Amino acid sequence: MIRIAMILSVLSLSLCLGCSASTQRKIERDFTKAGEEEIAKTHFSVKRIPVSVDEFLVFRDEHAESAEGAAATFALALVVYADNNPLGMQCLTIAIHPEMLDDDEESGVYKGKRPRRADMSAFASRIAANPYIAYSYLSGTSPDSAYEIPEGELTIVTKDGTEYGDDVRCYVYSSGADSPRPIRLRENNEGIWKAVEWSSLTSGIKKPKDLSPDDL
Repeated sequence: MIRIAMILSVLSLSLCLGCSASTQRKIERDFTKAGEEEIAKTHFSVKRIPVSVDEFLVFRDEHAESAEGAAATFALALVVYADNNPLGMQCLTIAIHPEMLDDDEESGVYKGKRPRRADMSAFASRIAANPYIAYSYLSGTSPDSAYEIPEGELTIVTKDGTEYGDDVRCYVYSSGADSPRPIRLRENNEGIWKAVEWSSLTSGIKKPKDLSPDDL
């Protein structure tokens, strides 16, 4: 793909959360040509993997007023889940549309809500068992590096979506797939977009290279 257009706009914003490792968010838009098709990409950056629900909510509140931002928010929730299963499940609950959640007042993951049991099982069998799938949504990772998370700012790239009935289908770029992965999103009654269908984002990708030393 030959990039023939310059970056249209860049918006950078930082927010301190009481420590030097605060979350940083940056939006960068660019347009490229693929044949006759113009492709708009949005880059969403964060200074580190969120280590609390509050940090994750900073990212969500900043970006999920757009479908593309909500796609990046869900991908970031997968990254958090791969890094910290209990915290990540809370973040996924926040990123999923309430119509796709179950009530569970006794053991609810977040505010008496949790993903449906089938979805929780899928997250465990696909992402917890293969965390590199989630890490592939971070720019700078690759199968050759076993999807090692790069140092410094972390970036998730989305492709602009298309209307799908009342929903919008967006795409998230993975370093382990030949094409971006689709995710379907729906706006809630507060104007926040959330995921309603995300199976492609938890599907298998190129296997990570085995970097284990062979000293036999």
